[in-house]
Amino acid sequence: MSKALTISFIAAVGLVGYIAYQQSVIKQQKEMNQVISDAKQSLQQIESNPNRKIIQIDSTQQSNVTNGTLMGEAKKL
Repeated sequence: MSKALTISFIAAVGLVGYIAYQQSVIKQQKEMNQVISDAKQSLQQIESNPNRKIIQIDSTQQSNVTNGTLMGEAKKL
């Protein structure tokens, strides 16, 4: 009788642990989906903004930025 009780107690603890784990995974997925949804909404707001400016950087300006100089800064000879 005590063996059956011990086994059933261990099984119940294992089942409760598994259920708690599944709930935490579901909660994390919901939070991640919320973050993604918020990011999509923010991106849509930014893209729909008529005052936004698109800046294109050519390869010389990219090298200036990576070298630590400002974009558009004249090189002194």
